Amino acid sequence: MQKLTKWGNSVGCRIPSALMESAGLAAGDWVRIRLRDDGTIQIIPKKCIPADAAGADQTSEVPAEPEAAEW
Repeated sequence: MQKLTKWGNSVGCRIPSALMESAGLAAGDWVRIRLRDDGTIQIIPKKCIPADAAGADQTSEVPAEPEAAEW
């Protein structure tokens, strides 16, 4: 279990290194964060987001603008 911690004007949590490694993620990677209809939060690595769903081509350095339920 992770505790949410205030960071400036935001709130965040640390992701354990074992989970990061299992997910194939590293510091600096882009992810999409979604609030699902059932109230769960989903983190999707950019490499798993199809280009048409991301709103920009996969080579872009800056991710597409978030949708209403995404941050």
